Amino acid sequence: MKDLFDSHENDASSFGVRADRKKTKEPAKVGAIVKFFSNSIYYWSQLCQYRLGLFELPSFRRTAMNWTLNSVAFVGTVLVLSAAFAPGQEPKLNAEATGAIAKIQAAGGRAMRIAANTNQFEASYHLASPPVKDANLEPLKSIPELIWLNLANTEITNDGLKNIASLPLKKLHLEKTQIGDDGLQHLKGLRDLEYLNIYATKVGDAGLQHLKGLTKLRKLYVWQSAVSEAGINDLQSALPELVIVGEMSLLDPATEKSSEEDEDAPKADKVNEADNVNEADKGNTGKSEGDDGKKSSRRKQDDDKNEN
Repeated sequence: MKDLFDSHENDASSFGVRADRKKTKEPAKVGAIVKFFSNSIYYWSQLCQYRLGLFELPSFRRTAMNWTLNSVAFVGTVLVLSAAFAPGQEPKLNAEATGAIAKIQAAGGRAMRIAANTNQFEASYHLASPPVKDANLEPLKSIPELIWLNLANTEITNDGLKNIASLPLKKLHLEKTQIGDDGLQHLKGLRDLEYLNIYATKVGDAGLQHLKGLTKLRKLYVWQSAVSEAGINDLQSALPELVIVGEMSLLDPATEKSSEEDEDAPKADKVNEADNVNEADKGNTGKSEGDDGKKSSRRKQDDDKNEN
């Protein structure tokens, strides 16, 4: 019975240890740093004892000094780790950037950090209630680390894109604007651009020529624009890693016509089949009416014989 109780107690204790380990499990990086500092404490303590000649002291005094040195080293380690893993504080902006953000918000736009501990910003005008025009884009130049920008559904023109020509943008929305071929020439300097949306714009094949130098561009949306299939193929050959999303209607007219004929063929077959069924029904109906007439005449003859 005692053995059973001991084994049960051991199982419970081992389960508790596993649970505690699961709760207190540290990431591998933190564990490696803690191990490094613990080894450093030990070797630092041994070095101090050797340099101070503590090994020649009586054992109790040497133990006291050893504990003192270890305590100092432990406190120092805790302070270093606390500073290393403390949550980052929000970086301060200069007065010019702060004023630019205020102007963007006053125009109905939005500008905010993409993370709490960085000065990288995103700005958006696509939900602004007043009409956003070229002049409203001037404050964007004062935000040096603006990497995401949404100008969709605004009234900006080609000249307005001059205000963003020097920004480190990675993502740019221009859909449903009046931007054309001349506007895209202002994007030549956006070497970090990875995403561009020019859906429902006036951009054509000539405008795509300005994008050939953007080697980091990975996704481009061009549907409902003036871009042709030839322009897409030309840009695709210059930027093989670029994914261009166009329209499904970018097919040969002959292909579209044949596909329409293929769709109409089953419909014609169904109509012919329905006509054949109706004719068969009419034939069966006439045949049944003739049979009924014959049966009625036979009955009449039988009745006349019986009367005679």
